[in-house]
Amino acid sequence: MSGAPGDGHVTKDQFRAMLKPLDSITDGPLVITPTAWTIQGPRVAVEAYSTMKLKNTRDYRNHYHLLFEISGGKISKYHEHHDTAHVNSTMWAG
Repeated sequence: MSGAPGDGHVTKDQFRAMLKPLDSITDGPLVITPTAWTIQGPRVAVEAYSTMKLKNTRDYRNHYHLLFEISGGKISKYHEHHDTAHVNSTMWAG
């Protein structure tokens, strides 16, 4: 799976394309469960964890910090931070 462009900013279409390879390795839905959030003005910070079964019999379980910026009642920016070593060791390792 290819990563984000060098600056880390992607369009909606680029984001969808980045997720497309998951179709071939997942054996169930990605479930993201928020555990805490902070709302300050137009910014919403969320702590969350995820679970997902993989076809390679591994379980994907990650922790996230998500930051949403809201403008005009819609998400205008989305920032995601997670354990990339876990992604590589569960999803892409042989």
